Amino acid sequence: MIQTFPDDWYFCGSVTSRYRQIGNAVPVLLAKAIGDHIYNLIQGNTPQGKEMVEQLSLFSL
Repeated sequence: MIQTFPDDWYFCGSVTSRYRQIGNAVPVLLAKAIGDHIYNLIQGNTPQGKEMVEQLSLFSL
């Protein structure tokens, strides 16, 4: 996996364009973790202690 894109993900364009797309992308799992965290905050769920550490560890992928 490159930046957590699925193995079957297809990048279009020239080789340079494909490298640029990958280099400028936010890793998929990082974007999901951030989105999930924001959603939980909007819902009024504030993670505490171990749960917060587990969520933050996702950012080190």
